[in-house]
Amino acid sequence: MNLDPKINNLYNLIISKVDNNKEIVEKAFKIAYNSHLGQYRASSEPYIIHPLEVALILTDYFNDHITISSAILHDIVEDTNTTLEDIYELFGNEIGFIVESLTKLQKLFPKIKQIIYEENTDIQKKELNLANLRRLFISTAKDIRVIAIKLADRLHNLRTLNYLDKDKQKRIAQESLDFYVPIAQKLGIWKIKSEMEDLAFYYLNPEEYKKIENYIQNTKKLIVENHEKVINIIQEKLKKENINAVIKSRIKTVYSIYNKMIKRKVPLNEIMDIGAIRIIVEDVKECYLVLGILHSLWMPIQDRIKDYIAKPKPNGYQSLHTVVYNGYPIEIQIRTKEMDYIAEYGVASHWKYKGFKDFAEYEKIIENWKKNIEGIEELKEEGIKEEILNTTVFVFTPKGDCIDLPEGSTPIDLAYRIHTEVGNKCIGAKVNGRIVNLSYKLKSGDIVEIITSKNATPNIEWLKITKTNYAKSRIKQFLKKKNKQEYIKTANDIFSETIKTLYKSLNLEEIKDLPKEIKEFLETDKVISLIYENYYKNAFQDIEDFLIAIGFGDIKRVSIENRIKEFFISLLEKNNINSNKLNENNTKINLATVNLNTLKEGVLYKFAKCCSPVLPDEIIGFITRGNGISIHKKNCKNIMYYIKNNKLDNIISLNWDDIKSNIKVEINILAKDRKGLLQDVLKSISDKTVNLLTCQAQVNNNSLANIQLILEVPKNFNIKNIESTIKSKFNNEIVSLDYKSI
Repeated sequence: MNLDPKINNLYNLIISKVDNNKEIVEKAFKIAYNSHLGQYRASSEPYIIHPLEVALILTDYFNDHITISSAILHDIVEDTNTTLEDIYELFGNEIGFIVESLTKLQKLFPKIKQIIYEENTDIQKKELNLANLRRLFISTAKDIRVIAIKLADRLHNLRTLNYLDKDKQKRIAQESLDFYVPIAQKLGIWKIKSEMEDLAFYYLNPEEYKKIENYIQNTKKLIVENHEKVINIIQEKLKKENINAVIKSRIKTVYSIYNKMIKRKVPLNEIMDIGAIRIIVEDVKECYLVLGILHSLWMPIQDRIKDYIAKPKPNGYQSLHTVVYNGYPIEIQIRTKEMDYIAEYGVASHWKYKGFKDFAEYEKIIENWKKNIEGIEELKEEGIKEEILNTTVFVFTPKGDCIDLPEGSTPIDLAYRIHTEVGNKCIGAKVNGRIVNLSYKLKSGDIVEIITSKNATPNIEWLKITKTNYAKSRIKQFLKKKNKQEYIKTANDIFSETIKTLYKSLNLEEIKDLPKEIKEFLETDKVISLIYENYYKNAFQDIEDFLIAIGFGDIKRVSIENRIKEFFISLLEKNNINSNKLNENNTKINLATVNLNTLKEGVLYKFAKCCSPVLPDEIIGFITRGNGISIHKKNCKNIMYYIKNNKLDNIISLNWDDIKSNIKVEINILAKDRKGLLQDVLKSISDKTVNLLTCQAQVNNNSLANIQLILEVPKNFNIKNIESTIKSKFNNEIVSLDYKSI
C-alpha cells in the first residue's frame, strides 16, 4: 500500500503505542483507508487523516486494540458504504457495539444544535435542556470508550477549524463549549477539556483570547521566578522532614484565566494566580503533613483551602488545594502519584494506570463509571442543593422534551416535575401508548403521557411509590391542607398520652399541694403552648402549623416526647421534686442483682426497634426464637416487664464490648432551611470516625429541612458526640435531632 507520508507517520505512531493485537488495528486501518478513499476534508487532506488523528489523541488514554480500532472506524458507517453488519462480522461484538453506539449518538446532534441556537429561550431552561441532553448522551453511550472517541473526534475538529468559514467556526466552537466541555469535565479528562476550552474560546472571542495570551507572556517570567523560589523553600523543608516529593510548576490556560475574571468580576491585571504548584508525594498521610508544612511557611488564604481527598469529586478527582501568600497568592495542589494520574486522565486512568487486563475487569470498570458519572445531577429541592450519585433514567414527553429522573421514579414523579398542578390532578399515565399503573417504574427512552382530571387529588398512598423528594414534598403539602383537623387531633393525642405517662410514672396524683405550674402540666393545651414557645416558635408560623407537622410526622413522636420530658424534668427540679423515676421506668429492680446468662460466641444479634439503643445507652439482650439476640436498652419497658415478673430465662447480660461489628445509626434532623445547610451539616461530622452510608434531605412547606443520615459507627463510638457537635454549631437552626440504631 503506497501511503501519503503523513498518513504513514500517523499510522506508525499509533501502532507503536498499541499494547496487543496490533493486527486488528492494522485491519481496521486498511478497511477505513479503502472505505474513505476519495473523500477529503475541508483542509484538502485525505479524510482518513481525521480518524487517525482521533486514534492518536486516544493513545494518551487507551492502549488497547479495541478502543484504537473503534476510533479509526468511528465515521465509517455514517460516511461510507460500509454497514454495521459488516463491522460486526469483521471485528466482532465489542468493536461493533462501540461503532454502533457512535452512530446512534449522531441522532442527538440536531437536538443539541436546536437547543444551543434556539432564540427566545431563557438561560435556565437552556442550561437544563443541555444538562438533560448531556445525561442522555452519557446514558446512550453506555461505554466510556464511546464518549472518549466522541471527545477526541470533537477535539480534532476544533484543531482544524481554521479551514472552515467564520460562521461554522463559531457554531462548532459554541457547541463544544456548551456541550462537550462539561462532559469531559465530568469524566475528569482534563487534558482534552482544557484544549477544547482554549480552542473554542479562540474562535468565539479572538480579541479577548489574544489579550489574555499576551498577559500570560508578559507575566510568565515573574510568575516562574516566584515559583522557583517557593519550590526551593518547600524542597528544603520537605527534605528535613524526610518527605520525598516531586514538585511541578505550571501556567494556567487562557480560558481558565478568563473564567477567573468572570467569576471574580475583576479586570485581567488583578488576576495574580495565573500559575500553580503541584506537589506529588507517596501517600495520603504525607499529603496532610505537607499541607501543614506549607501553612507553617506562609499565611494560607482561609476560604481557598479545599479537601478533595476526604471528599473526592464525583469523577474521582482527589487532591488537597490551598492558596498561600508570599507577596503573591500561590495556588498549591498536593496529591499522591495515583491521584495525580487520575486527575490527569480521569475515568480513563483505569486503562493506563491500573492496567486493563480482560473483559471481566472491563465490565467492573464500566459499572463503577456508570454509578459515579451517569447519575450525577444537581437538583435544587426548595433551598437544599445536593448532588445525588444515583442511576438516572431519561424519559420523553409526547412533545419530545427529554426529562431526567432518578431510577425508580414513577409517572407521579414525572407529573410533579412537569408542574405541581399536573401532579395534583394526575389520575393515570400512558407509557409508549399503553395505560400503566401509577406505580410503574419508568425506563430510559419511555414516552410518557400524563392523564389528568380536574376533580383528582393526591392520595397518601402515593408517598409509598414516589421516588423524588420534590414529588413527596408537594403531596405532603396538599394532604396537610386537606386533612388539617385530623393531623391536629393526632398531635393533641400525642401530647395527652405523653403527659399521662409522665404523671403515672411519678405517682404525682398522690402528692398533695402540687405547685401550680406542675398542676398546669396536666392541661394538654398548656403543655402544647409551653413546648411550642420554648422549642419550636422560630420554626413554625403558629401553633396550628406546629401541630399539623407533628400529626403528619414531620416532627417525630419521640422528639415531642423527649421535649416534654426534658421540660417537665426542669420544672420538677425547680420545685425540688425527685425526677429519677422517669429514667427507671416505674420499677425499683436493680439490674445488677439479677442473675443473667452470658453472651455465647457466634450468636447472631440485632438491635430492637422498640428502644433502638446506641452508645452511651446501657444494653441488655433478649434471646428470640430463631432470630438470635435482640439488643435492648436496660431500661426498655419490654425488658423491664420480663425482669419485674422474674421471667429471666431469655435475658442475657451485654455490654458494648460484646458487639463484634460496626453499628448503623439513623440520625433524623429537623432544621430551619437555608442555602448550604446540608453541606454544613455533613461538614460538621466529616472529622468524626464515622462512615456516611446514605443521606436524604427534603423541605416541607414550612421551610423546614428534614435531613436523614445513615451512619456506620464503631461499636464504642458515643453518638452523643455527633449530637452535641451538631447542636452546638447549629443551635438556633435545629428544631429537633433524634437518633437510633438500625
